[in-house]
Amino acid sequence: MSEYILILPAVFAFLAYRNRHNLLACSLYAFYTLGSFTGYVLTQQSLYPDMENSGYQPISWQACLYLLVGCLILFYPVTSQTPPGIISSKVNDRNFSILAYIFIFISFIFIALAIPKVSNVMNNVVDFTAIKDDVMDEGFHLSDISIVESLIANQIILRPFFAFLFMYALCRIDGHRNMKICLGIAVLVTPLVHSMAAAHRNIAVFAFLDVAVAFLVFYNTFPKKIRKSFIIGLSVIGGAVLLITVLFAVFRFTDGQEYVEYSLYRYLGEPFVDFNTLLWNTDIYTNGHKSFDYARSLLGMSYYENNVAMRDSFNAPYPVYYFYSIIGSFYMDFGPYITMMLLVGICVVFTWLLRCVFKRPALSFYMLLFLYTAETIRNYFYFSFMGMNNLIFIKMCIFYLVIVLFLRPAAPDDRLVIPKSTP
Repeated sequence: MSEYILILPAVFAFLAYRNRHNLLACSLYAFYTLGSFTGYVLTQQSLYPDMENSGYQPISWQACLYLLVGCLILFYPVTSQTPPGIISSKVNDRNFSILAYIFIFISFIFIALAIPKVSNVMNNVVDFTAIKDDVMDEGFHLSDISIVESLIANQIILRPFFAFLFMYALCRIDGHRNMKICLGIAVLVTPLVHSMAAAHRNIAVFAFLDVAVAFLVFYNTFPKKIRKSFIIGLSVIGGAVLLITVLFAVFRFTDGQEYVEYSLYRYLGEPFVDFNTLLWNTDIYTNGHKSFDYARSLLGMSYYENNVAMRDSFNAPYPVYYFYSIIGSFYMDFGPYITMMLLVGICVVFTWLLRCVFKRPALSFYMLLFLYTAETIRNYFYFSFMGMNNLIFIKMCIFYLVIVLFLRPAAPDDRLVIPKSTP
């Protein structure tokens, strides 16, 4: 009964409308509405019954209800906040410029090193799938010099932060026109080049979503004329990302238009469908290897160096590398009960941070709210910090604190508020 999946877009659409005055909450619900409805459209395609997405069991209302409850728990730190409004916090402009130019410098190195890779991909579209598989198996490398590789890796981690800071600079920092232009190139162009060099559309899609969410955070701060210009600009960027997504589908699937169309529906609609048809009711779990392999390594437990090793080691009835959403990633590891406990724990921790530690109207509050919203959108596909990427989460926490403290003005209104314990 594929119609059961319509429970999800129906509820998400209702909540998007109900939260239409809270742009972040509305955008979060709207994205999940689009994704879950595309999942239903995926199940109506003629190729679906012959594809692994159809799984070995039908879509069930119980699995859809479980997904719905899990999503609403994850959304609560965003939906419980009132609309951001006008952000009045100021930062240290000199320190902002230092951070911006460091990021710009690393980004331009990235672009220069990636252009030959882009040329190689475009000249070998026949081997497009093989190129993408090599990147997935061996990682994305632009240089044999370790310090350059380290800079590139950190540039990738810093992109969401600077998508936010780029929007902040446009509406809250006077002058510095050249810096803003260069920062815009670093934020907008670098991910597109990276996406083409790595033959991986997620990079461009996630970067666009980051910029769109950052724009929504500062929406009320921009004059109406500027808003219209930004909406036009985001539409152009969105069109470019869509073009890349379609081209990549054409390059990867050469069996005909029907397969290309199916792959596009699958890209956005797969997570909740696969959770239903492949994961739900399984009793074979990966015990933390899917989501927390780096954490396992820190604890001295067994772990896998990469996704290929994990994929080849588990004799599970479901593919461990498919999109199942963050809920599916946790479910694959621990089953239904511990998964729900993890989701509640994430909700409690981030709600506490937003209400008690990083308080409005501090910039730290809005940056954390932006990061949580952007990552929750990414997590529609899969747990974005899964496996050895647990290390990226740790680095993001460090970068967040460093940026917040470094940008504090001389008379800071952007301070951490550590709640006093009560006896």
